[in-house]
Amino acid sequence: MKIDLRGPGAIEEKLREDLSAFPIWVGDILRQDRYEETKKILREKVQGAGYLDADFSVHLIRLSLAEKTAHIE
Repeated sequence: MKIDLRGPGAIEEKLREDLSAFPIWVGDILRQDRYEETKKILREKVQGAGYLDADFSVHLIRLSLAEKTAHIE
């Protein structure tokens, strides 16, 4: 999974802490509902910190049925 903070908010310690608390980790079973809800919460926190135009620039989940994996970008 790859999630980066970019722009002026990237130096905000509180936002970096919120990002590190993202509750989906390598090895977890992917649940689309949990993923979408977590993105919503992160977006609200960043916008609540004053970054009103904040959003995810990439919304991508790559699935491999053969490998039984999902890669989130």
